Amino acid sequence: MKSIESSQKRLFVTPMKKKNRVLIILPVIGIGDVVWVKPWIDEAIKSKEVFLMTKPTSFAEVIFHEHQDLRHVMLDRSKRGERGKHDGLSGFFKLVGEIKRISPQEVWILHRSWRYAAAARAAGISRCFGYGIGAQNLFLSERGMLKTSDKGIHPRHATSLLMAARGILPPDDHPKIKPLKKKASFSLEFFRSGKPIIFMGVGATTADRRWDPKHFAILIEQLIIELPKCQIILCGSKNERHIGDQILDKISGQKDRVNLIFNSPLDDVIFLLQLSDLFVGNDSGLINLAAGVGLNCIRIYASSLPVLDSKLIKSAASSNLVENRDINSIEPKTVLNLTLEALGSQV
Repeated sequence: MKSIESSQKRLFVTPMKKKNRVLIILPVIGIGDVVWVKPWIDEAIKSKEVFLMTKPTSFAEVIFHEHQDLRHVMLDRSKRGERGKHDGLSGFFKLVGEIKRISPQEVWILHRSWRYAAAARAAGISRCFGYGIGAQNLFLSERGMLKTSDKGIHPRHATSLLMAARGILPPDDHPKIKPLKKKASFSLEFFRSGKPIIFMGVGATTADRRWDPKHFAILIEQLIIELPKCQIILCGSKNERHIGDQILDKISGQKDRVNLIFNSPLDDVIFLLQLSDLFVGNDSGLINLAAGVGLNCIRIYASSLPVLDSKLIKSAASSNLVENRDINSIEPKTVLNLTLEALGSQV
């Protein structure tokens, strides 16, 4: 993949007047997808009046908490199979009405769907920009920079190309999530009883991307032997609580070293990541979040899905990744060694 920086240098940059009103439509579902593109939206906010339209499952309000002047607009459609008010034909016209109410000078679509471009044009917005793959080009002000052959392009690369063409060039494209200035809504007694704190993201959207609870349990038992005062956080969504329970059930001793954090508010999760010394796990959204906070990460994976290219992330990849992508071929000992190496200076 060509570097984001080299791709940006080749583009003709057309900067806009300061504080022009821009609607950025980011129709992604997950938290990690928002973290990916945060550097460009952060930079856009410096010179534009930005309205950010996202789905509620992306929790953009928390991820961009430091921007008091950023306006958030809810996009209510296609939420992991659930229909919302912006779905269907009637939903399309509601979306048109939403865009009219915002009345932006420009609409930037960080997606390849034609629907949002068509809604922007139906709302009377003449300056509409997007990736431009397929039918989306019919509704854009100018042809997008992507071709059909670019279908597998990393979302961050696609975003960088579009944003560079609009004059948005962040000096650093690594996502950064500012520290939260808040008190935790949970007791901190657990975190006063030992170090290091190892935060584990144990959930994933599909079974082939989840490491076996038995492997997590073996890893935790070995960590407790090697690091007797360590604290372990197991984290996931409310629907993944059963994974945490399975891991805990398989641990033979010292379960008091393990804390389960499921269905917690995202700001609490960020707060915990700020307290932690290392992230370990297969949850891609939490990995992106942890790297955004500035935490070193060990990623357990056997997937071809795009990931955040970060010096903070080391991968424990499956040895037969190309053949069958079996995440459970990754041995707990491999992850243990990477974890101990990452914590070397803190042990």
